[in-house]
Amino acid sequence: MQTAPPKPGAGTRVLGVRRISHDTEASSALVRQKKEHDSAEKRFGYVMVGDVEDATVSGSVNLADRPSLGKWMVSPKIHEWEALMVTAQDRITRDDWEWMSFLLLCREHGKQVIILEEPSFDLYDRSSRMMSHFRSYKDSEYLDSIKKKKQDQVQDFREQGLWPGGNWPFGYRTEKFFHEPSGKLRWRLVPDPVTGKLVREAYSRIVEQGWTTGRLVGDWNKRGILTARDYQAHVNALEGRENVDVEVKGTKWSHRSMLTTLTKKQLIGQRVHKGEVIMGPDGLPQRFCEPILTQAEYDLLQAVLKERGDRYRRADKEKVGSGDLTGVLYCLCGRKKHELYTNKKATKTTPMIKNYYPYFWCSSRPATNQTACEWARCWPQQMVKDALEEAFLHRLGGIEIKHKAFKPGVDNRPQIEEIKKAVGRLTLRLLKFEEDDPRYIASEKLLEDHTATLKTLEENPVVPSRWVEEGTGETFGQKWGEMDWGQRGWLLKGLGIRFITAGSTEHPIYFLVHPEDVVEKAHHAAGGIIDALHQEAWLKKVEQFQAVVAAAAAADPNISLDIVRRSSYLRPREAAI
Repeated sequence: MQTAPPKPGAGTRVLGVRRISHDTEASSALVRQKKEHDSAEKRFGYVMVGDVEDATVSGSVNLADRPSLGKWMVSPKIHEWEALMVTAQDRITRDDWEWMSFLLLCREHGKQVIILEEPSFDLYDRSSRMMSHFRSYKDSEYLDSIKKKKQDQVQDFREQGLWPGGNWPFGYRTEKFFHEPSGKLRWRLVPDPVTGKLVREAYSRIVEQGWTTGRLVGDWNKRGILTARDYQAHVNALEGRENVDVEVKGTKWSHRSMLTTLTKKQLIGQRVHKGEVIMGPDGLPQRFCEPILTQAEYDLLQAVLKERGDRYRRADKEKVGSGDLTGVLYCLCGRKKHELYTNKKATKTTPMIKNYYPYFWCSSRPATNQTACEWARCWPQQMVKDALEEAFLHRLGGIEIKHKAFKPGVDNRPQIEEIKKAVGRLTLRLLKFEEDDPRYIASEKLLEDHTATLKTLEENPVVPSRWVEEGTGETFGQKWGEMDWGQRGWLLKGLGIRFITAGSTEHPIYFLVHPEDVVEKAHHAAGGIIDALHQEAWLKKVEQFQAVVAAAAAADPNISLDIVRRSSYLRPREAAI
């Protein structure tokens, strides 16, 4: 039988634990618990080694998952205290199984438990443990009743269009108003004046301006746009709300979180629970407030996101880069050119530093087991940019930009199926009532409306997607002049353009490589929605350029003969594109 440790007394290292539930208590309860702990500390001479506060934590949460207490129940923190003190047993847990697990853990580590409301409690006394188990059963029953009450309240709130609590959908916030049926102040969701505009901005940039989600994520993170939960915590803090999360954690936007936000049905005002749209009595989706996007705008956004997602999942497409000229400038060997830099190694006091220089050079590196580039040269950045600008404007400068607007197809088949199910449910309902029953009349009217809608939808069940071309009155030359080099890089990569430099800085040779349908692709690239050259086509272009360089070298002795001798053939395995 395990030997009981000494009973708590003067000098005992005690861990104080306080908890309130967001369901039933106010924050003042934490203050009252702290006063009782301080009083016990002075009265018995305890040495307080920690004060654990779990605010707004339900009594049903497992001890290991408690934000503050969990770390004190495992090594090494568990060795820092000898006794754990609470004002009442349910401050540990209201779950009977969790209470038994807690006592077992304390016995295994030789710990004592102090319950100020039950000073006679002794973990190592069988009768005392039995009484605590009985109390835990009563606490568990109370917890179950709270859960049932909460579930009924949430269901009732949903049916009445009220907000039951939880995380706000991005673009919305809660608003308190007087609810006449209950005669009380209740909460409802309304479009948020800040994040609602951001949803509209995301729609405009992705659908109308051709931004990728990755570009939008980078822009929002750079501007410090708060994510949905951080924004809710920020508003809670500004308004001084109690018993809610007010900590802004600084979470960054990601591709996944952006897609999740932009594909939620809440953007069109539909009520959703656990990912499923909640249906109303008429058999159609419920709406909780005014939508931020119309149904047509939402469908268009989903179609564009899906079309781009399918396109970028294809293995034969080149991923658009960071927005500079990386991926546009290439060496004669077929590898990309990068900005020249050197690394200054990190020391104990300073981090590694990259020193950049105003030159472009080949990306080949002997350390990566690549064959060293035989045409490597350092090219002044301004010289290359001037030549690239001249070549681009010569080819496309006078062409008018035509906006390619994506018009999504309409697939009415899901809605047709929904209405058919609603018609079936209403038909069954009619059989339950007499013809003079008001419920029969109301159901019959809904059935007539659904039948008429169904007939209209079935006339055009599917309309295919298409692109519509519209002139903008602006030429590529004008647009080029308004861009910086970062934006020009996005445009050039969208066009699939690659610019090769060869020869020497004294006698340069330039070659602008582009797809055969570059003019048509230019209109797409203005919106950032086009793919770059395929690998096979690119290799052919490089071989053609090498032949041009060789011919030029034969005609002009000033061109390096070293280039001529080595430009006859490019092996595909050496072309790291």
